[in-house]
Amino acid sequence: MTPAPTRLSKDKRTHLRYSLAISLAVALMFGTATAVEVYWAVALSTTDRAKAVEAMAPVERVSGAGSSLLEAEVDNKLYYRVAAGPFPDRAKAIETRDLLRSGGWPDAWILAGLDLTADPPEAPVGAGALPASTAPRTITVGLTWISGPALVVGTEGRIRAEGFAPEGADAPAVEAERAIELVAEGDWITVKTSDEDPGTKLAPPVTVEADIGAIWLRESYRVYKGAIKVTRKQGSDSLYVADVLDVEDYLLSVLPAEIGGNSPKEAYKAQAVVARTEALSFTGRHKDMGWDICDSTHCQVFRGLYGQSPNQDIVRAVQETCGEVLFSGSSMVRTASFHSSCGGWTESSEDVWGSRFAHLTNVGCRIDPGQMPDLRDEAILRKYIEEANRKDLCYGGTGYRWKASVEVKAVEAGLARMVSAGTATVSGETAGIGAIRVARRSARGAALELRVPSGTGEYIIKGELNIRSLLGGPTLVKSGVFVILPVSKDGSIDIIGAGYGHGVGMCQDGAKALAKLGKDYKSILSFYYKGGSVVKVY
Repeated sequence: MTPAPTRLSKDKRTHLRYSLAISLAVALMFGTATAVEVYWAVALSTTDRAKAVEAMAPVERVSGAGSSLLEAEVDNKLYYRVAAGPFPDRAKAIETRDLLRSGGWPDAWILAGLDLTADPPEAPVGAGALPASTAPRTITVGLTWISGPALVVGTEGRIRAEGFAPEGADAPAVEAERAIELVAEGDWITVKTSDEDPGTKLAPPVTVEADIGAIWLRESYRVYKGAIKVTRKQGSDSLYVADVLDVEDYLLSVLPAEIGGNSPKEAYKAQAVVARTEALSFTGRHKDMGWDICDSTHCQVFRGLYGQSPNQDIVRAVQETCGEVLFSGSSMVRTASFHSSCGGWTESSEDVWGSRFAHLTNVGCRIDPGQMPDLRDEAILRKYIEEANRKDLCYGGTGYRWKASVEVKAVEAGLARMVSAGTATVSGETAGIGAIRVARRSARGAALELRVPSGTGEYIIKGELNIRSLLGGPTLVKSGVFVILPVSKDGSIDIIGAGYGHGVGMCQDGAKALAKLGKDYKSILSFYYKGGSVVKVY
């Protein structure tokens, strides 16, 4: 069911091909209030339409139900999905999927969506929807992946853009079917409804909204709930773009990105409280861009609709902790940091960031941690890394222990870049590099200062993240808790380390382990944030 072409040019029309599957997914995840939840059992997905049509009769025969041909555009390719259904309940869809698997389609799967033609139920709360009693709380999330002077946005149905007229008076809303284009021109943003439309000039910010509450940007899989806010980047013909939405809806996309889609429910609830706290405490962090926070790891990863997970434990975790944040004393904490794996001990914010927070101190990631060893001593640290402790809650998780290797030439090139960027200093005459050494560590063993001898001089790099960046980047060098081994004959530098991330605050792998041990989310939070408490603020 491919939408009719719009009046935009051909290559812009490629962004407007919404499939039935995408439309249904949008409706499902955004809790469309005029629809009934339904399910399909998908037998196969192919780019060959003739093959798909040919399979419809066999699918109908094996399933004993009607068959449907659904379309989905993925990476600019149109796929045809042959599905049995729709069914009003998931159990029937699963039963049919199993019939299809045993009848010749072993990869059959379930597609959840909404019947957009059905009469609305009396009190719909679809996947990703929030209870009616939820107090609205909006947040402006900067979409860092967007740049350039023009942006095409679209939806299923009516779309409108509002701003101010150049003289400062209210301007009438610009409305269109399906899509509009926004172009930065001088001090204004011009809104066009077609290629022939000369456009309406509006003073930024311009707010774009859709009747169905879901808007895609550039590509059909870049779908966002709420309103899209567009401003101009000062001093250039480029746009800043943000999603303005309820905090609770925002969390539905953040949780899968930050803790994954296969965690215990109580770990999800702990993450929901932490992520909500981060979102509200970060408000204004990017105020120069007109944003509260951004969508990257700089703040929290947010991917909009397609970042959401069908995992109902995530939805319930957000709903059941609605409005809850982390307090220290009588006020909300300024940051509720978290990371993937601490490797055995969490970090002190004062040691790595120079800012002391009572709730962000060293915590042993085990039930009975005992005394933290002095991991500033390199010999003790190396033994700590090499002799992993099975009692650690995060033991065996991603990045609990790791190895990395980087070429000497890559480090030399990195030093030159960092000196140029001002993130490394150099003294004396340099020529090549000698044995790299960690000059200063935190009590947990994180490298805080690195010295690299070169000729008669020396390079000095300060800061855990800068050091990790020099040695290969934060994905390769997963934490600052590492030991550099002697340089090998092949000119590479070998590193062994513990933990993944900065180590401050909640260890996510540890939180999952505590949840599996029967701890509830408040117990998990009090374990990692000493002296912290959970308070409902709305």
